[in-house]
Amino acid sequence: MTLFSGAGTSVIALETSGWDAFYSSWLVPVAQCVIVMAVALAVLIAVSGLLTRCVTDRNGEAWGDGSRRAWTFVGGLSVLAVAVLLPVHFMFRPFGDGTWLTWVFLGVAALGTALVLLAPHLQIQRTPRRPTWSGPGLPRPASWILLLVWAGFVSCFFSWGAHSRLLVTYLAMAVLGVTASAMALGQNLRLQIEAQDETGKVDAAASDYVLARLQSLGTTAPDPLGISRATDLSRLLSEDLSAIPAGSVTAAAARVLYAVRPGLTWRARLTVVDVNRVAVTMTRNGRHVESTVISRQSLGLPPLPPTLETPQLEQERSCARAQLLTGAAACVLVRLSRVHPHLRKGLCGAERWRSVALQVIATERALVADPDVRLRLLKSAVEEEPRYGLARLEYLVELFARTPRTTANRLRFARLMDTQQQLAEKDGHTKPGWEVVHMRTLYLQAVMRINSCLVALHEDGDQAEQLLHQDSAVLADAGRWAGKLADACKGTEGCAGFVKHEEENVRHLAEHMKPVADGLVSAVDLLTERARRLAEGTRGWTWTPPVPEDYPSPGLALHYAALAELADEHGVSRPSLGDVRDYLAFFLATAEDRQELQKDPSFWTIVRDPGRRELITGSTHQEPVGMLDLAPFQPYAEKLAQAGITTFRKFRQRTSTDPRQQTLAEYLGVSPLLVSHLVDIATLADTHEDLASPRVVQALLAAGINSRGELRERAATDKEGLTRALTLNAERFGLTALPAFAAPDRWLTTLMS
Repeated sequence: MTLFSGAGTSVIALETSGWDAFYSSWLVPVAQCVIVMAVALAVLIAVSGLLTRCVTDRNGEAWGDGSRRAWTFVGGLSVLAVAVLLPVHFMFRPFGDGTWLTWVFLGVAALGTALVLLAPHLQIQRTPRRPTWSGPGLPRPASWILLLVWAGFVSCFFSWGAHSRLLVTYLAMAVLGVTASAMALGQNLRLQIEAQDETGKVDAAASDYVLARLQSLGTTAPDPLGISRATDLSRLLSEDLSAIPAGSVTAAAARVLYAVRPGLTWRARLTVVDVNRVAVTMTRNGRHVESTVISRQSLGLPPLPPTLETPQLEQERSCARAQLLTGAAACVLVRLSRVHPHLRKGLCGAERWRSVALQVIATERALVADPDVRLRLLKSAVEEEPRYGLARLEYLVELFARTPRTTANRLRFARLMDTQQQLAEKDGHTKPGWEVVHMRTLYLQAVMRINSCLVALHEDGDQAEQLLHQDSAVLADAGRWAGKLADACKGTEGCAGFVKHEEENVRHLAEHMKPVADGLVSAVDLLTERARRLAEGTRGWTWTPPVPEDYPSPGLALHYAALAELADEHGVSRPSLGDVRDYLAFFLATAEDRQELQKDPSFWTIVRDPGRRELITGSTHQEPVGMLDLAPFQPYAEKLAQAGITTFRKFRQRTSTDPRQQTLAEYLGVSPLLVSHLVDIATLADTHEDLASPRVVQALLAAGINSRGELRERAATDKEGLTRALTLNAERFGLTALPAFAAPDRWLTTLMS
């Protein structure tokens, strides 16, 4: 037993001594080396982050992606090599001096000098006072200092420091790694948002709202006709954005990390001063770039109502806060676009944050409900920047919606859209980032001209047809723009005319608009063939409709219904298209849809047909229509009914004075300007007893008459044209038997007396 015990003890002692030797000879030195490597790497990264502000011009244009990635790789590889090889050299001495070291040093020195002089190219920046030389993103003092540093390294390596050439090479590589990393990462588009209230506390809700706004700026929902109005102004990616977290400790830690972390280039601090002002301060690599105060007054937004109940006041304050934060997001985005060229593509020619803020606020109904305010904001945006394509387009659309839908006005706005289309093109091609604006403009150019032709068909012998004869190219132009829209929307790879859209929202819109464009081309072909048959006296049709989609959207179903109705009106076979009634039933979901469709000349044949009128109006013409059924009053019908205001007479009584109008505006939660507009409409019914019916007022509104003053002006300047327009609308609504339209001279005499 003693013998075996001694042998076992010897074996254990032998194994233990081997482990001790491995631990002391290998594991401890390697662990010490790894710890030193990690510390050295952390120090170099921190120095690179702190040095970024010194080697990056705060106003210089950012490098291209290729140059930035190349120098990031060079800098990262150099930093990693120094962090790994320097501790290894001092602990194990694996390298010695030699010819290879000279070549390595020369390579490092060449890269360092190229970084100063040719990264990526020399650039002359001309200022109002004098031209300034600098490499892109490199301030002039830093360039001279770095050149002197590299000259010192070369002198040291080949002369007075020749005895420590390996150490000089390590130091040169460390300088290359730190400066290359700092300069390359200082060009990044990494943005951190810090929102705070007036007391300086972190406002997480405001930060999240601005972050969301920066990614979705300019995106709006489809309009009632299904034509998407989505235009992403922002090209920022989610990985480029971050925010200071809530909480004093975490916020302080985040600020310290931001100071030493390379690559987190931009920082925007938003201070919500009060409900009327927001201050925006932007820094790049820790250096101040710009400070702006955004106020409701500077944006032209109406002041908050002075007297509101608590729930309504909170709602108005929340909306005002959202408007200001939207303006702040626009300010940040436009400032970033001055340095990062790829962001300019989505701005459609905008160079000032105020015009972008005005356009975005005006086109979002959740931020501005009053149509008068929307129009005023869009006008201000175009005044600020006439070449801002998106604001100009929205302004034209809003103006057209408020203009009487006469043939002359349709043609006039079609010509204005031609100018808009020229703004969206360069050398015959769509400008980068303007694709959505261009497609929407082409659609409006074609639709306005097609509708002008349809109005002329329904107003046979009227001034409308004379206008079309004077401009014989209307139909040809409509076909040209519809064809160009179809070409822009071609989305089948391999097909002739295929257009590859890089942006997701552009691809989505092109897919959505392709069948719409095909329908417009088909409608122009039908009208062209009709004109040719009338001119030549031929019979028979060669027109064939497009093949419809099996599962159309409501907006596309409306276009199919219009094309099918046009074919039925001229007795043309259309076997591939479905029943008009089915298409309309799928589209008509609200009373607003029905009101809008009654203005569309594509369906006037249905509106005038007593047997089919109810397809669009939802009721026969004998059924009464009340004041609250009219489109301007419908959004407030529930509240007005609760207050007992259901007739024009009661409405005029409740708004007979300015204080009463202010009270009603507060009750409805709208601007006093909107209440004044409703008062003008109600006053129309008080002009004469023949005009007292809501259905008569409905016909007046459809003719573009919204007040007694407008009615008097139309009667004084163009009495015959006014009578024709009212007769047309009377036929549309089935009101020709009413005295207002059967004998209009009665109320016209009273009106002009």
